Amino acid sequence: MKINILIVATGKYIDFLPQLLESADKHFLRCHDVKYCIFTDASEKTIRGLSLAHIGRHWRCLKVEHKPWPHATLKRFHFFQQYKDELPKADYFFYIDADTRIMQPIGEDVLGKRTAVQHCGYVDSIDMPFENNIKSMAFVPHNKRVAYYGGGFWGFEANEFWNLVNYAVQAIDFDEENGIVPVWHDESVLNKYLAANPPTVVLDPSYHYPENNQHIYNKWAKAGKRYDCKILLLDKNHEEVRG
Repeated sequence: MKINILIVATGKYIDFLPQLLESADKHFLRCHDVKYCIFTDASEKTIRGLSLAHIGRHWRCLKVEHKPWPHATLKRFHFFQQYKDELPKADYFFYIDADTRIMQPIGEDVLGKRTAVQHCGYVDSIDMPFENNIKSMAFVPHNKRVAYYGGGFWGFEANEFWNLVNYAVQAIDFDEENGIVPVWHDESVLNKYLAANPPTVVLDPSYHYPENNQHIYNKWAKAGKRYDCKILLLDKNHEEVRG
């Protein structure tokens, strides 16, 4: 299988890139043809200074503009659409946050028409953070709020991926024209799409495991849940990194 991993690493997020790529090289679908597509505002000199020469798989950087928060995350679908004709042909597209690390082997069980991960903070929850503004394109009717999925790691078959991208760009542009920013940005739009087109593969929070988050660990324990970390969401100072 040919698989593209899409990573947005603008601003200070570029600093997370070497560890993510090293972990993906070691653990992610080792028996498949995987390529890394890095959307970044970093200069070529900066990229070459990241010590990526030892990364065994093919990678390429695609130049994008760094945008102030929350547009740095909200506009990622626009980045994908912008470079549609330049991305390598693939059977599957996976998106992963730059500030993550793959901790264990990831195999073919993640492959599906639409693969999503249960959000680590809302497993079996009835109070999920869907967009509540009925004027927003990301609004999800209450009778469709079955599960809430994390935006940090997901993957779709190629045709379905581009369906999502086209939908998301139109939805985000419509909201922007009307002065609306979805409550959880691109994650809200992803959840709107998945509410109408449910995942064919649902992964547990092992693939969305927060580092040093005792509040969430306690919620899991209270619910009798335990997960073995496969993809780690790195602990960081959000304001410092986003700034």
